[in-house]
Amino acid sequence: MNHLRIIFFIIVMGIYLWFPAQLIRSNEIVLAEGYTCDMSLQPIDPYDAFRGRYIILSYDATASLGVDTVAYGIPLYVTLKSDSLGYCAFDKAYPSPPEAPYIRVPSYGGLNYDRVWLQLPQDMKRFYLNEEIAPLAEEAFRELQRTRREMGTTEVTAFARLKVLDGKVRVEQVYFEGQPVAEYVRERFLSSSKQ
Repeated sequence: MNHLRIIFFIIVMGIYLWFPAQLIRSNEIVLAEGYTCDMSLQPIDPYDAFRGRYIILSYDATASLGVDTVAYGIPLYVTLKSDSLGYCAFDKAYPSPPEAPYIRVPSYGGLNYDRVWLQLPQDMKRFYLNEEIAPLAEEAFRELQRTRREMGTTEVTAFARLKVLDGKVRVEQVYFEGQPVAEYVRERFLSSSKQ
């Protein structure tokens, strides 16, 4: 009887370990093999006691319809296109997976003529940073935006590097003025405060 309990325990523990391992493996496959896409963004910094510090990534979440109609509540598959500056943008939304690289979105938030408001997957809306850097990232972004307005330029100063594979999307890195956000914040804010 004791041997059966041990065997049962080992099987249950194997199952418990298999699920997180599969989730990690899935994420790593997307990051390693996915289509690379840089998308301009607007981060903000909320605090979530259960998840740590992160910045929320905000994108222009609209696309044109690739078909005549779509049903509310069904997932959509949104293709990507490059703009004149080389950044990705959402292109067309379809009710089934297209041939081009696409992101699967859970649903849409509404229609405005031929444009669809997308409800983006959570995997592309958050980028986690350590507790020292995350609050400074919002301040750094506001400073970049203020400088950009004063100079009267529309140059993209912050973007997220996304990896897209079979509808799944992961944020690989966030960049401010071409530097990874953590490096940018350390260089601009933390090194000057220690001097």
